[in-house]
Amino acid sequence: MFAPNEIVNIYSSGLGSPVLATAAADASGAFTVSAQVPQSTFGPRVFLGLGQDSRLLGAARFGVNSRLTLNPQSGSAGSSFVVQGFGFYPFWGLKISWGKSVLLGTASTDRYDTFAGAAAITATVPQGSQPGVYEIEATFSDGRVWAKASFTVN
Repeated sequence: MFAPNEIVNIYSSGLGSPVLATAAADASGAFTVSAQVPQSTFGPRVFLGLGQDSRLLGAARFGVNSRLTLNPQSGSAGSSFVVQGFGFYPFWGLKISWGKSVLLGTASTDRYDTFAGAAAITATVPQGSQPGVYEIEATFSDGRVWAKASFTVN
């Protein structure tokens, strides 16, 4: 929808905020651009594109799927690992469990929808866990599973 070959500035926090990315529209006025996802308060984002010449304005919604990361992703029964979470909602309380049976801990997300760094959960592989792949789950208070990650017991 932009002018052919026009430069488009992409803003992540409204017009006048820092430019997230710049793209050149093709002959049809469309473009594709890659950019690093900025930290976001309060969930999904709307990115705005402003044509430098046409002054046309476009908008696109962007969201991040909830995910867990494990470090390490494998170990023996009794070993420790760290669970971090990204892409939830801000200020949520989450239960982190070994499958549906063993509570590993609780996490509280920050205003950027994450629990990481000092807020990460250090967990222990339950004693007696047999070799195989197990699911680590993050559930909200209503019982819905919002994210999973696989841990391999050696």
